[in-house]
Amino acid sequence: MKLKKKESFIYAIIASFIFLVMAAALYFFLNDSSTFTLKETATQPGAGTIISYKKGTELYYDKEKTCEGRCTSNVTLSAMPLYLESSNSIVLPKDMIYVNARSKQYFRANHFSVFASQQEGIFNDNKIVSDLGFLYDGESTYIFLEKTQITINGEQKQLDAFSSIYVNMNSKAFVLYESKTKKITTNKIITDTLEATCADYKIDLKNGVLINQDKNILLYNNVDDLDEMK
Repeated sequence: MKLKKKESFIYAIIASFIFLVMAAALYFFLNDSSTFTLKETATQPGAGTIISYKKGTELYYDKEKTCEGRCTSNVTLSAMPLYLESSNSIVLPKDMIYVNARSKQYFRANHFSVFASQQEGIFNDNKIVSDLGFLYDGESTYIFLEKTQITINGEQKQLDAFSSIYVNMNSKAFVLYESKTKKITTNKIITDTLEATCADYKIDLKNGVLINQDKNILLYNNVDDLDEMK
């Protein structure tokens, strides 16, 4: 009888341990990943093409990648935004750095954050972004939250808010999406100057440098260390 009681006690300890391990695994899974369901059709710029997603598409995020459904295929989303055309909004597929270029402050814009353009201004999850600025993935993707002039290969273009660009310095190429015209341009970088200019700051897009009041500031690129954008 004592032996059976001892065995029951051991089994209870083992069962409790397994439960705790499973609970911890579930906790870390839920906190390191999330899903987002598109409430309307969306598009994402790619290399010379526009990728479309139907209403009801479920997107899945973890620290390694963002993909459609439960990542059953090898297709992953880039850091370029998802454009929700009917609501004039964008969704971020990944965590990005919000750069307040005027005050030189950085915050984390979480994956699946929604930025909307309304008559009163740009809103992030229903809170106005008063100082505008831009979003940066810490590597090669920029999303402009205000009207911007961009200089590429000696040509100047006027961009509206939510225009975006991917810059690949390894292959010396870029993908530019113009939000107003929905035009996508993919080309090689053939000049030294690749920059975005606003009224009181510039961004050196080739080197990830913010130029503010004649000071060159290397953009911070570790999104995980930043406080959440509020």
